[in-house]
Amino acid sequence: MSIGTFGNIYSDELITAWEIIDAIIHEWHESAVAMASPELADAFSAETDEVPLKSPSTQSPV
Repeated sequence: MSIGTFGNIYSDELITAWEIIDAIIHEWHESAVAMASPELADAFSAETDEVPLKSPSTQSPV
């Protein structure tokens, strides 16, 4: 059995409820580690440098 990202569990064999619970707990743990990182806090508190999109043109780009 291989377990990919959360929600993507692939198997040719029967997956037990305990294996699914184990995978969910693993993903929750990784999320908690990420939320505790100072880099993530810095990223969310940084000022945005995004530029708003202009209205689409009515002419074809080709």
